[in-house]
Amino acid sequence: MSKLSDIADRKKTVSLEAGEVEVKGITMSTITQLIADFPGLSTMLIGKGKVDLPTAIMAIPGAITAIILAGLVEEVDEQTVKALPATYLLDLLVPIIELTFPGGVGPFLVKLEALAKTIA
Repeated sequence: MSKLSDIADRKKTVSLEAGEVEVKGITMSTITQLIADFPGLSTMLIGKGKVDLPTAIMAIPGAITAIILAGLVEEVDEQTVKALPATYLLDLLVPIIELTFPGGVGPFLVKLEALAKTIA
C-alpha cells in the first residue's frame, strides 16, 4: 500500500533540448488561486473537460506561466518561464497537468460537479 506522502511527492523529469527539468502536480489550493487570478481558466474548464487548447492558450497566456511556475520543482522567477520557447512551455505544461489530474481533467470536473450537488 502506498503512503499518502509518496503519492503527494510524485514528480516527473522532463527532457528538453537544453537539459532536464523536474516537475510536479499542483495542489488544490494552487488551482483555486489560479482560478481566482485567471477567471478565464474557470470559464474554459466548465465545458465538461473538453478543453480547446488553442483557444485556452490565447485566452489565458498568463495562466500558463503561472501553472508552470507552480509545477516546477526548482524555484525560478516568472521572467525565466516567460522567456522559454513556446515548445518548452508545452513540454513542461503537459506533464504538470498529467500529474495534477492523473485521471484527466474531465473526470476531475465531474467529481467537482458531484461535490457541488452534494453540498448544495
